[in-house]
Amino acid sequence: MIKLVTIALWIAIVLSCPDQPFCRSCKTEDKDSTCTGCDNSFFDASTSQCNKTVPVVKNCLAYESKDGKVVCSDCEFGFTLDSTKLNCVRCNVPDCAVCTGSQECVACYSKMKMIQNPVTKSYYCSITEKCTTDSCEICKNGINGEECLKCSVGYAIDTLSKRCMKSPSNCKSMSSATGPKCLECDYGYYILADGSCKPSNPTSYLGLFVLLLIIVGAIGGFIAYDHWKKKTQRSIFQRVVGFSFFGKKRDDRLLG
Repeated sequence: MIKLVTIALWIAIVLSCPDQPFCRSCKTEDKDSTCTGCDNSFFDASTSQCNKTVPVVKNCLAYESKDGKVVCSDCEFGFTLDSTKLNCVRCNVPDCAVCTGSQECVACYSKMKMIQNPVTKSYYCSITEKCTTDSCEICKNGINGEECLKCSVGYAIDTLSKRCMKSPSNCKSMSSATGPKCLECDYGYYILADGSCKPSNPTSYLGLFVLLLIIVGAIGGFIAYDHWKKKTQRSIFQRVVGFSFFGKKRDDRLLG
């Protein structure tokens, strides 16, 4: 039993980036890997793990520790952070997927491009002008031309070209220079050592510990049952032997 508990604790200690629950991306320097993006949590430098103890901010995807406070660092598409970083507010421009804190739209949904009205100088999402990048769902105008922010299912953003390339499932970004391995998983997933993405479902990691606890409990129960069974058998044996011995003596006296 002690050995099984020790194994469970050892597993918890060796979980690191990659293969670290809630960690979407890693950075390796001098053979040491550090998590660079947490899913619905923040990177806790004191434990080098993604910490799930965060304030509940609706439509927030990731958090960060800043000046001793945990605040939201990234909102879902269609929302932006307010000045407090404790609220994700909806973008005002219709069909806007990414906007700034001042409500300036940067990118649109459904492959629509951001166009400036020549008269009002304001920006809007065009239903006729579309992203030119293949397999791109959300794009923006970057310094070096069009940049993709979200690719179609089965594709991920190439960090070098900012284009979409075929990728493992649920991968957000990868590099054409490093091959088919994912570099950053979508929100809701964490990255594995083989470059694939696994769902950030608490039960998927706690399941191992629950299984170990069940095994420990089963072994403990078996030991207790085995001990009770032997004790009961010994007690029955003693009663039978005692009855036979004393019964025989009484029968001998009656016959004599």
